[in-house]
Amino acid sequence: MYLIEFPNYTLEDFFDEMLTTRQGEAYNFLKGRLLAIKSTLVEKEEEYIKLASPKNQGGLFDIVENIKIEIPKTKTLGEIINLPSKISKRELIEFIKMKKIDPLFNNLEEMEVNEIKTFLNSINLNTVIKQLGDPNLIYYLSYVDAEAMKNAYEKYLVNTKGSSNIGRKVYGDIMSLSKDNLCPYCLQGIVKTVDHYLPKAYFIDYSITPINLLPCCSDCNKNKNDERTLQEDKMFINPYFDNIQNVRWLGCKVNEVWPITFSYYVREDIGDVILKERLKIHFDKLELGFLYANKAVTYFRGRVKEIVKEYNSSNYLPPIDSLKNSKESIENYNLNSWEAKIYEALLDSKWFLHTAIKELESKYDIPKEEKKFKRPLYEAYFG
Repeated sequence: MYLIEFPNYTLEDFFDEMLTTRQGEAYNFLKGRLLAIKSTLVEKEEEYIKLASPKNQGGLFDIVENIKIEIPKTKTLGEIINLPSKISKRELIEFIKMKKIDPLFNNLEEMEVNEIKTFLNSINLNTVIKQLGDPNLIYYLSYVDAEAMKNAYEKYLVNTKGSSNIGRKVYGDIMSLSKDNLCPYCLQGIVKTVDHYLPKAYFIDYSITPINLLPCCSDCNKNKNDERTLQEDKMFINPYFDNIQNVRWLGCKVNEVWPITFSYYVREDIGDVILKERLKIHFDKLELGFLYANKAVTYFRGRVKEIVKEYNSSNYLPPIDSLKNSKESIENYNLNSWEAKIYEALLDSKWFLHTAIKELESKYDIPKEEKKFKRPLYEAYFG
């Protein structure tokens, strides 16, 4: 896990332009509803940043789940429906009937297109609700729901890879915030997608908010899924706001059996109790212990020959200095690197340093190095 830079965009930077990149009846309707709640989304974005700030006494755990966004009652039907500039009378009447707002008209069939549009632009949502009597009849006009925000994210931001649309540029910008293209959640997987820190299915106000979107590998995205326990000590580590790069939180131990394996865990000696619990949630939910342990086995096998060589060439003494140097070299890049923890675990294991190291050569079938002649003349005859 590592800290990443904030996105280069806020909603105000791209929202309006983003909505111009799709055409068609369905997109016009979605666009109208999204424009109607723009001010709400911007306010929520500001609230999110304020809550996440280290200066704030609260945190993102203070945010309440929300699966629908109310459209301001002052908005007119014309603004919400967002009809295309060119539409036939027949298409317009069919649309109005499909949306179940035809009872608002006394003589719909006799009205011209411009008259219908003028009427729609003059009547606000509050008046519509009063006249229809049952708000449920026009629920889709009164609220933007999770499905609509999901469509906004997928159609406008995810869009198509390689697209020049502003939404895809925002998406690409978020992907590029990772370091060396490594997932900031696990520091192992390759970034291939974007994760909603607060899941879009339950916090729809932040479905397209850049500061809620993080570069992520496919495995972490899948394992995290819709995790949303809103408690201070249960929140996932947030790579935008949680700087834990100088906290020694990852532990590792040698499993003293053959073949040698490793177990990873969150250290118990972390002073910040809340941070420790959050790390455990993050670690367990993303299955980082399993991931790191599997990687460690392969990594160690690749180092065994070198360790054996160093052991044999130092009069059969444990190559402690070499192990320390390897550990410190990797820690210089990442204090909690799972690779560095392998060396730390080996240095802490008396079993490895005094017993196992003597058997590494035979247990791992390391071929003995053939004697090399020091003089070219001998090599010519015996090489």
